[in-house]
Amino acid sequence: MKNVISTNRKKLIILLTLLLSASVSFAGLSGSSLETKRKMREINARRLCMTGLAGENTPMSIKGFSSLFLNNDALNANEEMLRYLQGELGSAAEDADQQSVKDIEEDLDWWLRLYFEFHPDKNQSKHGQLSSTLAEELESVFFTYASVMSNSEQVQGELIWSVEGNKSKTIKRWIRTYLCIEAVRNEQKFKAAEFSDGRTIEYHYALWTEFLELFVLEHCKFGLFPQIFSSPDQASMLISLFNLYDFSKNSDLKRKVDILITFILADWSHLHYNGVYAGARTGMNFNSPDIYSRKDKWRYYAAPFVGSSSEWLEKDKNDYSNDFGIYVSATTNYQLPDVVLASALGKKPRKSFVSISAYPASIIEKQGRQYLDKDGEKFLSYSYVTNYYCQSSIIADPTAVSGYEDDEKTNITKDAFENTMTGLTFQSSPGSIIYPVLRNQDREIRDYNSLITAQNKNITIYIPNRNKYPEGAVELIMTSGLSSNMQRSSGWKIFKIAGVWTAVKGFSPKNGQTTAEGRWANGNRLIFDKEKGPVAMVTGLSYKYKDFEAFTAYLEKQFASIREGKLTFYGVNTDNDPAKIQADLSGSELPQVNGKKPKLQKEYLYDCPLIRSKQGSGILFFSNESKSMVIDVVKDIISES
Repeated sequence: MKNVISTNRKKLIILLTLLLSASVSFAGLSGSSLETKRKMREINARRLCMTGLAGENTPMSIKGFSSLFLNNDALNANEEMLRYLQGELGSAAEDADQQSVKDIEEDLDWWLRLYFEFHPDKNQSKHGQLSSTLAEELESVFFTYASVMSNSEQVQGELIWSVEGNKSKTIKRWIRTYLCIEAVRNEQKFKAAEFSDGRTIEYHYALWTEFLELFVLEHCKFGLFPQIFSSPDQASMLISLFNLYDFSKNSDLKRKVDILITFILADWSHLHYNGVYAGARTGMNFNSPDIYSRKDKWRYYAAPFVGSSSEWLEKDKNDYSNDFGIYVSATTNYQLPDVVLASALGKKPRKSFVSISAYPASIIEKQGRQYLDKDGEKFLSYSYVTNYYCQSSIIADPTAVSGYEDDEKTNITKDAFENTMTGLTFQSSPGSIIYPVLRNQDREIRDYNSLITAQNKNITIYIPNRNKYPEGAVELIMTSGLSSNMQRSSGWKIFKIAGVWTAVKGFSPKNGQTTAEGRWANGNRLIFDKEKGPVAMVTGLSYKYKDFEAFTAYLEKQFASIREGKLTFYGVNTDNDPAKIQADLSGSELPQVNGKKPKLQKEYLYDCPLIRSKQGSGILFFSNESKSMVIDVVKDIISES
């Protein structure tokens, strides 16, 4: 059997390698440039801590970490942190009750990092050291927390796909529990101690190690947890994974976590171009859409790996300086593979391409619990990527619910509802964006399937999901100032943004020949809430459509017909191929594109020229012009060439 499996894996590797080698070329950076980036991260980590230490309202987590990292007044920092910890607990740690310890669990990420990074027996370094008094207090906290949270009956492999509660918090709780055990299991005081279930600490350590290894294996084989690319705050899971990678003493688990982080960052980076942290994976600051990603934690948690000091250390200082996550990113031992870094920062022109990524979405029930069906239907992230912009959509079952409201049954984890994978972002103008949401009376709804979308390369159709919001309408949030530069032609509202033509047109649900004008609100929101019909968005590059007349001539090839609640959009994409989109405006089924419905049960988790992975294989291929990488989570291999 092993020989058969080995032969099949070899065949799969050969097949996917050929597929990637036959694909478009991608530009990277030279080896010396990449090494410079790595050295700058070390230098900038010190500068970051100097900034944190100098801040007037610096949180204790950052102030204490920065003091010890810089070995600046470490004695006073230890005393202040001890007082802070005991103040949080309401007593000395040894006397604190279980509830007090559970109440500070959100702070455990930085307490754990502080402990492992600066404990004189855990890490010999040039930094300042944790005082023995503070270390002992933290050990009592860690043991109490692990004893409460580590229930041997609950640490079962099937729970990896459970969707009860807030999934991202659950994953972070798993990692904290394991690291708390890791911190104290070799301390003489706790070696013979038993947890609340009567089991020894070593029993629980082995249990959690096996569980987390399976957790990594399952998600690399069957799809990443979608919430990590959902609302911007969910990127904090990456920080927990960095902690797990840095401080696990189990070499097998450490290697698997290395692979999982690389899977995540390969996914995150593959839509980037020229160092712009955009694509379909970014969030948006809704209070200030001119700076769309200023509040997106992905932007600055990943910045230490890919950005220069001017990009991440100075420009957005007020946004990140009080977030401990960036200090973890800046000081983690994890190294981003060259091919991933080069792809995110590559500047050479490349051919346009389509990327389709799949994430677990459908729910099954077992013995009263709800689980994501790892083998079932996915929701798809569809992106059309050029050197100038990325146009993206979510393709999902319109009859399912998203968990945004208190539904009895959800089809995705409750904290993965926010759709940050749909819209238009501009690599050529990083401060610009067009982002669709659903307007339901006076509310903006951003859950991931509130809008039904269909896309064929540069053509996207947005339809309000009548299953959930009978009175919903399409709303487009845009960069401020776009409305003042708008031109019109045959019902299309046309904008030109940094070398990209963008046209938007609303249609009356009664007659596709009738234009729904929409209304402007706050100067940057275009709302189609009078007719509440479908909206089309068509894009084109200005070097291909030299002027307004050339682009409007292209738009004349696009028209719609609506009969008895059925939309037919007759489109021609930018490659002059047919893009016929048919949709039921009631939202009862997935739209068809050129006569076919998208398959939500996908063979590939990633299917594009840059990144490819077949479901269930645990093998991921990542390639650009000069470098390639093969990840095999089953064999614990990351190979670059």
